[in-house]
Amino acid sequence: MGDLDLSLNGVSFRTNFGWIATLGYAIAFYRTVRELPVNGESTVDFQDDSDWIKLQPRDDLVQVSCSYSSNEQEVSYRDLLAISLTSLQDLLCSLLVRFPELGDNDSLGKAMTEIGLTFPDH
Repeated sequence: MGDLDLSLNGVSFRTNFGWIATLGYAIAFYRTVRELPVNGESTVDFQDDSDWIKLQPRDDLVQVSCSYSSNEQEVSYRDLLAISLTSLQDLLCSLLVRFPELGDNDSLGKAMTEIGLTFPDH
């Protein structure tokens, strides 16, 4: 549990909720960004809350906005995809160092496989 620390081109979309299921959100965010070219405009909701981050593709750019701040920012799709993937991989690595038994979690392994990833080496 924690907060989302998302910054795009110097514009902060950081949450101060303190209760976000960070791994689940990182997986959902990466999956949503990866599927934007197919699905178009998407909203990534926070579990057990009405807040969200909205992603609106516009050609090679994505307009990012959220319900908990007036901040908005355009970022290239390629950069947003790289940011979401790197953030997910970094989070997984840090969690696997702290909790090596996560590598044996079948549900997490299945979720990773569904989005085309494997557990990083740790």
